[in-house]
Amino acid sequence: MTLVPHPAADLFPMLSDSELRALADDIKANGQAIPVAVLNGTYILDGRNRCAACKLAGVEPITKETLDEVWDSFADGDCEDTLRDAVSDIRGGQVETGFACPLSRHFEAKSVGAKLPDGSWVGWTYWYGGGKHSHPQEIEWMPEAYDLTCAEEQKLVTVQTFAKVSA
Repeated sequence: MTLVPHPAADLFPMLSDSELRALADDIKANGQAIPVAVLNGTYILDGRNRCAACKLAGVEPITKETLDEVWDSFADGDCEDTLRDAVSDIRGGQVETGFACPLSRHFEAKSVGAKLPDGSWVGWTYWYGGGKHSHPQEIEWMPEAYDLTCAEEQKLVTVQTFAKVSA
């Protein structure tokens, strides 16, 4: 399987060589606990570090598409694969957009956006909270992302006005 980073993946920081080696060693010893998010079977949206660490470890990366096939062969998921996981770094977004969010009985939500390296903007709903035993980070959020426009006006501070781009 040949995977290449999607331009949006540039939002996520790459690990240093020593951190990447530590992640590779952990994946080799414990298996890959978090799958790589892939678009159209080719483009890495989230998981460049895991993909690179798998290559260093000499193992095939697990994607969300292949997860069911290999799930039973891995440990209980109690490993350091989450080391500086890109989703954790970016999920909260860069800027609150102020758009209305879907309601949830169990989690709080806010609309957030981030500027991509090409200057365009992308937005999504950031789910958080939910109490001691909840896992809002497991909510699929990338498929629900949408394009934004952002008008910036310099005042004493920067004011950002967002509008959803119709598909």
